[in-house]
Amino acid sequence: MASPRSVPTTSRSCSCTPRIFWAHLSNWNRRECVNMSGVMTQIFMYVVIWWLTLFAVLPWGVRRTEQNEAGHDPGAPANPMLFKKAIATTLIAAAIWGVAFMFFHVYGFTLLELIDKVGF
Repeated sequence: MASPRSVPTTSRSCSCTPRIFWAHLSNWNRRECVNMSGVMTQIFMYVVIWWLTLFAVLPWGVRRTEQNEAGHDPGAPANPMLFKKAIATTLIAAAIWGVAFMFFHVYGFTLLELIDKVGF
């Protein structure tokens, strides 16, 4: 049986969790790993902002149906206007993403600097 000290662990206080092989190659403690410049990162940010904005825009202009038919939800909107809401969501999400893009790329802020300033 191997002693607990024969395997390097993730911390000195915990001898039960062995360190994985790639851990020494990780750069999570460096500031360069949190830059927001990748194209896929920008696409992912836009999609997340778009979905959050969609849920904020969906209740706009909702009117209930006047006549309740059998089998229909009484709270269902008479005219959901989904195309107009999708366009409004796209425009609002583009504006929010543009502000975030300017904040991270033009002004040069990083997520770690934001965390340091907010104090998490």
